[in-house]
This record gives sequence, structure tokens and C-alpha cells, in this order.
Amino acid sequence: MIVDKELKLEWKLSNQPLTDIGFAFANTITKLAHEQMPDLADMFPLKGNWDLHGCTEEGWIAARLSDRPGSGVPSVGTLKGKEFEELAKKILPFKPRSHQELFKLLGPNWFDFNTFTYVGPYGAPFACWPHASEHIVDWLNTLVVPEVIRRNQSRVLRALPPAPQFNLERLRKALWILECERTIRQGTAFNLSGVGLVTCEHVLGTETKAFRASEFDNKYPIKIKAKNKDIDLAILKIDISLDKGLDLGSADNLKEMDHLAIAGFPNYRLGDSGVIVPGLVIGFRMVSGIRRVLTNASIIAGTSGGPVLDRNNCVVGVAVTGAELMEKAQKTEDHGIIPIDTLKFLSE
Repeated sequence: MIVDKELKLEWKLSNQPLTDIGFAFANTITKLAHEQMPDLADMFPLKGNWDLHGCTEEGWIAARLSDRPGSGVPSVGTLKGKEFEELAKKILPFKPRSHQELFKLLGPNWFDFNTFTYVGPYGAPFACWPHASEHIVDWLNTLVVPEVIRRNQSRVLRALPPAPQFNLERLRKALWILECERTIRQGTAFNLSGVGLVTCEHVLGTETKAFRASEFDNKYPIKIKAKNKDIDLAILKIDISLDKGLDLGSADNLKEMDHLAIAGFPNYRLGDSGVIVPGLVIGFRMVSGIRRVLTNASIIAGTSGGPVLDRNNCVVGVAVTGAELMEKAQKTEDHGIIPIDTLKFLSE
């Protein structure tokens, strides 16, 4: 907000100069707010109801404009008594001052987010509008705009749902790598509480084995407990006692912009820890009669079969489609998730 400065008494006021000043100041503040920050103009002070107390003296004029909550008619009064004495003591002998100089002289009782004070040259019935408007702009830039931005940030943060806190340790403990050396197939599986190891059917080869990333030498042949090729899901079992596993959730109530986390082993190499990718639900797509969930989180080959958690750390789906390589992730919109609810359609 920039206003050219000229110090001439050319602003003609009526026989009610304080009223003229009050409306001119309030209207200018509202106009600048709508021009410079239209999306936040509703947060600026003095856009409606206000009080003004001021005085006109030989050679100078003073006006303190204060925001007044609620509806009503702006009011104008005379600055007198101790307040006038305080003002006169600090600004006399009078000389035109900048907003910064005036703020240092008068202090926070005369300036804050809801209060603007102007003291400038006056020779009845003329005042200096460029000088007054410069004070308005400086007050806005110094005290009002920073507070408007702070309040808007606070408002936005209150409107946003809190970011989910995923239990990464538990999630990693539930992950398994699937690998078939004969068919060169690799994927991810996870331990689902009360179910067993869950994965995608298409990652299974003729001699698939399961192992943990931290225990590469301990590989377990898998047995298919149940599967559905059309849905592309399978439940596996291995000859080892599994921990409790991840909690079962449901994809039925997922909606666009809900938070998710996808875990798996994209293009697994020895020593990989696996990845956990946060994302959002961005849409839905029908495949083989099943409504799959689409996400903006990248699903890369090898992640297929990995768990998808909601903000409550419950499994709501299984990662199934994506890109062949990480660098090609943006070349497909089909980062798809099979709803975990479809496990009920698997047959032994």
C-alpha cells in the first residue's frame, strides 16, 4: 500500500470536520482492504460501526478512530479532559510527524489493531489528505495487516483436520516381502489381525516365499488360504507364529480428501527398509464390480499387496495398481486401492 506524500492544506472539510474525517478514514481503510487483500477484507477493523473522538485546534487537528463491535450508527465526539491534556502534552509544540513518530510519542493507548489516531496540520476548513492517507497506510501495514494474516492463519488451522499420527513401528512389524525367483515376481504382504497375511493375487508366483526385511535369510514358503483373481486379493499362511498384526477397518465410509498411509516394498532390493507414503483419497474407480479407491500417494511396482491405513491406523485397503518405476509415478492416475471389505469374497 503506497500513497504519495504532499504536505498541502487542500482537503476542504465541512463545518463538521471530525465527522468528515471519521467517514473518510473508515471508507479509505475499507477500500484499501478490498483492493489489496480482498479475500481477507472481512477481517479488517473499522468496516462498519466506529467511534471517533477528536479536536480541532489552531494549526492542528486530532482524531482517534476506534472500532465498535455490532451494528449501529458511527458516533463522533470531542476529545477533552485528561485525554486531551495527555495528547497536547505529548505533541505540542505541534509539527507534522510520521505515523512511526506519532506512535512512539503516544503509545499503545492510541494505536492498536482496532484503534487509529491521526494528528496532522489543519487550517480551518482545510486539512492535508496526503499526510492523513500516508498515516492510514502506515498504520495498516504496521499494526493491522500482520494481525489479519495471523488471525487468518489461525482460522485456517482451526478449519483443517489435524494430521493423522500413524503408528509406524507397528506398521513396519506387520510388513512382509513376497518374492518368487522362478517367475521374477515381487510384492508386499501384511499381517492382518485375525486374518493372516494379506496380499494381491497377481504378485504370487509358482514358488513365492515370504520374509521380513530385517531377516533376509529366513524365508518361508507360502500357502494360499483363500484368493480371488478377479478382485486380485489373497490370504496366505506360513509356518511361523505371527504377531497380532494390524487392525481391520473399512473403506465403506472413505471420502475424497481423507488421509491415508500406504506401506510396501517398491522394487525391493536387499537392505531396503520399505516405504510409508502418506496421501489422500482423490476419487474412486470401478474395477471388476468393485469400487476401488484412488489416491495421490504413489504406488510403485512391488508395493502391490501392501496395507493402506486410515487416520485411525486401521487397514482400509490393499495397494494394487500404480507405476512401474518411481520416476514414472506421475504418468498414471491409476494409483489404486482394493477395499479391505472385499476379503469376504475370497474363496479357499
